[in-house]
Amino acid sequence: MAGSEDRKTDLIVALAQARMRIDHSAGRLRETLDVPAQIRRSVSRNMFAWLGGAALIGVVVAKLPRRTKKVFVDREGKRINAASVAKGGILLAAAKLAFDAARPLLLKVALERFQPLVEQMFAHRRDGE
Repeated sequence: MAGSEDRKTDLIVALAQARMRIDHSAGRLRETLDVPAQIRRSVSRNMFAWLGGAALIGVVVAKLPRRTKKVFVDREGKRINAASVAKGGILLAAAKLAFDAARPLLLKVALERFQPLVEQMFAHRRDGE
């Protein structure tokens, strides 16, 4: 009986040690996965390196070549000036706004016209069954 009590005590101690190791590992994992805190520590430790890197990236981005001018060509290979393309875009935007404003009226008219047809079709199907 004393041997089983010793074994039980040993198991309890081993279990407590395993739990402590798991808690310690979970804490280290939590620290490892806390990226914002790691970045803050890195910036505070290496302030000049971060500022120099940011300045270098800024210079590189500033020196990138600019976008080239867009040239619009129709199907026949003729150039289209940007003003006519802009007019087309404005007309499309205006048409969309007009359609969005008129949509409730259009839906009401469509329902008034097509509702009797749909009701007749369903009535015909009901009567046929």
